[in-house]
Amino acid sequence: MLENMKLFSDYNKNDLMLNLTYRKSESLKQETKNEVFRVFEENMRHLYEQSAVGWIKKEKWDELFDVDARYILAEDASNVVHGFVHLRFVVEDNQDVLYCYEIQVNKISQSKGLGTFLMKVAGTHRFHNGFSRSCSRVFDVNEEAKSFYKNKLGYVVDPFSPTGEEDCDYEILSKVIKVNPKIEKPQLPSGLTLSSR
Repeated sequence: MLENMKLFSDYNKNDLMLNLTYRKSESLKQETKNEVFRVFEENMRHLYEQSAVGWIKKEKWDELFDVDARYILAEDASNVVHGFVHLRFVVEDNQDVLYCYEIQVNKISQSKGLGTFLMKVAGTHRFHNGFSRSCSRVFDVNEEAKSFYKNKLGYVVDPFSPTGEEDCDYEILSKVIKVNPKIEKPQLPSGLTLSSR
């Protein structure tokens, strides 16, 4: 999978100068975990408080930093987290699936293209490691996120989504990976390089 790949890139656009790295959750320093959780809580707490599951801080902390969690982090020179993707590798219906648990952008860095770029980086991982599709769960009330996935990234409602079921307030969105045998590797997003350290 991605166990031996680390991702390094600069995102220098729209007044942002950020370094992107790929990390396992267990390798994150405590201050980085605190930063990740702060960004997540600022963006998502109000949505969880409206949801059926509610806001339970410890449960969200444990989920974010589970041993299976993988991160693409975008940080500045002062180690402020400007955005992150929380990924996991799962098997669903006998298919290898890259599950995007979270895509979050710090409020100070929103509307600057960072979220789209982070998901393109995640898509590069998905392609290079042979996943058949990628999935993400989105609250019904989060119209902004649904528009982002569907209109900018080309996701659709997954066949396994519980959309419309009673007491269900989310849907699962997915994107099937179609590999063109004539193309060995996709073009990386502008400015992205992959290397090992």
